[in-house]
Amino acid sequence: LNSGNKEFAGEAADLLYHLIVLLRVRKLTLADALAVLEKRHAPKK
Repeated sequence: LNSGNKEFAGEAADLLYHLIVLLRVRKLTLADALAVLEKRHAPKK
């Protein structure tokens, strides 16, 4: 990774860490959040 991407990856890792902590506090998983995204972006019937 170049310097800019290394910094960006670090920030993304921090964001994901804090998201996972908040999900756990609410007794949710990352899979629960991903399921919501899948449902939102599923083709309309």
